[in-house]
Amino acid sequence: DEPYGGHFFHLNEVDEETQAWLKKAKVGQVLAPYEKNNTFRLTKLIGTDLIPDSVQVSHILLTHQGVDQRSARTQAETNRMADSLLNLINTKQESLEDLATKHGQDASKNQKGNLGWIGLRTTVPAFEKYAFNAKVGKVAKIETQFGVHLIKVTKRKKPKKAYRLAVLVRDIEASEDTYNEAYQKIAKVAKRDINQSELAMEAATLKMETQKIDYLTINEPGVTGIQDSRDIIRWMHEPKRQIGDIKIFEKENLFVAVLVYDSKPAGLAQVEEVEFEVRPILEKRKKREVMLAEWSSQKRTDLKSVAEKAKLKVQVSSAISFKNPTVSGVGTDREFVGALFGMKKEKSTDCDSALIPLL
Repeated sequence: DEPYGGHFFHLNEVDEETQAWLKKAKVGQVLAPYEKNNTFRLTKLIGTDLIPDSVQVSHILLTHQGVDQRSARTQAETNRMADSLLNLINTKQESLEDLATKHGQDASKNQKGNLGWIGLRTTVPAFEKYAFNAKVGKVAKIETQFGVHLIKVTKRKKPKKAYRLAVLVRDIEASEDTYNEAYQKIAKVAKRDINQSELAMEAATLKMETQKIDYLTINEPGVTGIQDSRDIIRWMHEPKRQIGDIKIFEKENLFVAVLVYDSKPAGLAQVEEVEFEVRPILEKRKKREVMLAEWSSQKRTDLKSVAEKAKLKVQVSSAISFKNPTVSGVGTDREFVGALFGMKKEKSTDCDSALIPLL
């Protein structure tokens, strides 16, 4: 159920069972089938070699019409261009770095072709094969599904023993008998006129897990712990739904029996029911009021003393991105980040989340 890759692995990249086997295995031997992540696996040792776990690489990527319809060059024209650039590099008339900036057709051109450190199995096979076997400093031409590359390894980690493995993977699927047995088991629990306590006792007797979740609203994305469970929420909120209704849902690799054991009418909740949610919000707003009052009284010059009086800490955040509105210590807050980017240097702002200087 997974394609053969013929990849190399270092010992620290495989599970403990495979590690123990590889230390004694000979090329051609097969590890007996074992279970992992809901699959059965059969592993064969194809070969070994001394390979670094990562190499630092620079390249020039040249595309053509065969891989990018927007390209003005045919594959043959691109190969001729690559040969010309390679000749300039080999005769030391130009450097790969300068040519990458002028002619490269991927984001690495902005770093003079530098791709940084790459590890095993992080790039396409042809690129990996050359990068992990080439001599440092040598430039060569290779072709991949992305185009024609001029590639140079600039640094490499110390080689260590690696193992080429062929792994046969089959997903574990329940047989019809197993499927029917599981359904009959949960059907014993999902009986009409069963209450919450009785359901829990039945489930415990049959060694089944139970989960109590209080008052899910119609807008909930799903049930915690159950993937793709939005349909359960919709069923619970159907107009005809009544206390005591129970239904079996089939999800990936499991059956779920859902019992409606209580409900609340629409409207405002009682204070004691939502106190644990509302109290932190009110406390935060009160701290904000105190902090802003102190901040204003000191004419916004000393953030540290204001924070101390509010029993808060000043936290400096840097490298805040408008595209990724996440701030250390604050979390994701688009309002806060938007306010920051609307400020001038050495000014300050406030919102419900925090108050910090923009540095």
